[in-house]
Formats: sequence, C-alpha cells, structure tokens
Amino acid sequence: MKKMKKLLAGMLGAVFMGTAVFATAYASEPAAVPEPKNGAYTGEIHFLNGDGSGNRSICDPIFAHEADVILTDEEAEITFYVAYPVPNFPQAGADGTIKDVVLTAAGKDYEAKSDITSKEEKIFDTAGVMFGISAGDRLSTQPLTVAVPRDVLADLDKGTVSVSAYVNVVMNSTQSFYMQVTDLQPAGEDVPSSDSYTKNGTFHIDQFGEYDINAAVTVTDGKISNVDITGDHFGGTYGE
Repeated sequence: MKKMKKLLAGMLGAVFMGTAVFATAYASEPAAVPEPKNGAYTGEIHFLNGDGSGNRSICDPIFAHEADVILTDEEAEITFYVAYPVPNFPQAGADGTIKDVVLTAAGKDYEAKSDITSKEEKIFDTAGVMFGISAGDRLSTQPLTVAVPRDVLADLDKGTVSVSAYVNVVMNSTQSFYMQVTDLQPAGEDVPSSDSYTKNGTFHIDQFGEYDINAAVTVTDGKISNVDITGDHFGGTYGE
C-alpha cells in the first residue's frame, strides 16, 4: 500500500511539473493572429497625413470609416465611401468628391474605380465642421473600389499604403494620404473573434515503471483557458 501511495504521488508530481512547464512555455507565446479566410469582411478605414506622421488627415471626416473588403487567394478588393456631395459644398465636385484615386504598394500603382451614380448611404462617425458633417450623420456617398494583392493587407493594417487623389472640394488639387484598414470582421458579424490555439505535448516518465503523460493546453487571447491531461503506455511492475 505504501508503494502504491508513493506511485500515485510520483505520477501526480510528474503531471503537475510537466504540465506547468508545457503550459508556461506556450502561454508565453504571443497569440498568433489568424490569417483571414477568403470571403467578405468589413474593416475600419482611415486616411492619414501624407507626411508619415501617422496623424489623421484633415480630410478623414469626409470618409465613412467602415470599408467593405473581399478576400480571394490572390487579391484584396477594398470598397470605401466618401461623402457625395459634401454637405457644406453641395455644388462642388459634380463629377465626384474625389477622383483619380491611385494606391501605391510595393512600387506598383492600383487605380480605384469610382461610382457617382449609386449614392449609397452610410453613417459618418466623425464630425468635420468645415465640411458640414456631424457625427452620426447618414449621408449619400461616392463608393470607390480598388483591388490590390492580398499580401498588401499587412501594409494596410500598418497604415503605410500611400494614396494620391484629386480632392474636388475645397482643395481642388491632388493630395497625398496614407490609407489604413484595420480590424477586419466577417461581414454581418458584430462580435470580434478571439485568438485561440491549442498545443499538444507528451512527457515520458521513467519512475515506477514507464508511462506517458499527454497534455493539451489551449491558449485564448494570450491566457491559458483549458488544460486536458491523459495518461497511457503504462508499463513496469510494483509491489503492494
């Protein structure tokens, strides 16, 4: 009986020690951001100053801050929306609030297609006093669509994809921006998904005969959320 208790104590100790090492190792890993699957998404979009400061452009309020993104194996098609007409300048920009829009990524230019006929309505979440826009306004828009290589998504997330556009209202000149698209969510879903992954490992124990301890540790948002322990391949003999 004493040997049996000793055996159980040794097994439990091995389980806890092995699991602790295994779990700590994987919990310390940064939570990997899963690559989005092909499909339709929405993302938060902003236009940053062309000086590389990372500050938002004075023109950012004239854009709706939700973009539509369609991912395929090769491309990311982005549709974004600018107020059309701009409330304080209803007579300006008859052929579009902005035009001649070109994104530049990895040394290549990608021209956006403009739609000035559908005038799809969008909610604007940022006030732009000089443009006559208040937060919460629902305004008609000019959609613009551009397709870029899928791997440009990483640069869009960082806000390092440059954009040139002729601003047809107030400025009446070609302006330079950086486009930033972040927080992609499957279209129609409002609840963000968590980053979760599971790591499996096996520990071989030689004490009291041989046996294996299998541990499956699940990490969610950088924290251990579940641990499953099983044992198998028991061998050896012991006395009462």
